[in-house]
Formats: sequence, structure tokens, C-alpha cells
Amino acid sequence: MTLPLALRTKIYIAGPMSNLPDFNYAEFQRAANVLSLAGYEVLNPADIDKVFDINPGTDPQTWQWYMRKAIGMVLEAEELVLLPGWQRSKGATLEHHIARQLQMPVRTIDLVIPEFTWVDPWEKAS
Repeated sequence: MTLPLALRTKIYIAGPMSNLPDFNYAEFQRAANVLSLAGYEVLNPADIDKVFDINPGTDPQTWQWYMRKAIGMVLEAEELVLLPGWQRSKGATLEHHIARQLQMPVRTIDLVIPEFTWVDPWEKAS
């Protein structure tokens, strides 16, 4: 059963993207799907290209451009969820810092969804 949108907690997914294969989008999407099924309203930075109709192959944007969009999503969220490897990501550590300073709840994905195995993408990429 899915809760009505008005009753669902808005949760932002933070994690590593830069310098990972396909920007780690598959893991972000997996997390988004599981969180959505658990009843959360998910704000997924991996969707920024779709939301802003960007084709990274023909219309690449800078890291700063993506972070400005992502930070807007963090500010819209009620909670931050961290994917494995977030500590090694400049963007995710910035998002974490903002959430902590704004006194938002912050949890790692394994505490939110313990039923799944979550692997540090830096270990997979090695």
C-alpha cells in the first residue's frame, strides 16, 4: 500500500556519482525504487537530466551546474539518505553538510532499507 503523496516523507538520495561508470545511476535508481515502494516520496539527483531535458552526451553540464540543481532538491527534502561511498564524494559530502546544518534527519540507506545489500561503488569499480 502506498501512502497518499501528502503523507509521504520527501527523502533525498545522496551518494557518489562523479568518476563512476554511468555516474552510478543504476544504484541511485535501485535506491529510488525501493524507497518509493517503502512509501517515501523520492528526490533523486540521477533524474536531473530528465527533469531539465539534458542529454549528457550532446549537452554536457558542469559539476557546479548539477550541484546547484541537487542542492535545490536537498532543500526541498525532509530527510537525507546516504548511499555507500558517500564519504568519498565531494557532492554528497556537501549535501550531507547542508542537511546536518539544517538539522534534517540523515541516515544511511542500510538503516532505512536493511533488507537489501548495498555495496560501496568504489569497491565495485576497482
